[in-house]
Amino acid sequence: MAAYFGPHKKSHSGRWKLCSDYLNVIKSEIRRSVRVTDLAQRVAKLWQWAGHIARRKDGYWYPKVLEAQR
Repeated sequence: MAAYFGPHKKSHSGRWKLCSDYLNVIKSEIRRSVRVTDLAQRVAKLWQWAGHIARRKDGYWYPKVLEAQR
């Protein structure tokens, strides 16, 4: 990771920009290390799993529940 602070960075607006960029890098690295996933991606994956489970024909309770709700 590159260091964004140093004596050659003099402008106030430039410092804020660099600080903002640095914080965004830190946030993305934290998300990656903690393995935080996008909520929309997680919901889509769960719907895909639910559709897979609903199509099973092995006598379990989930197809019966889905039919009862219709």
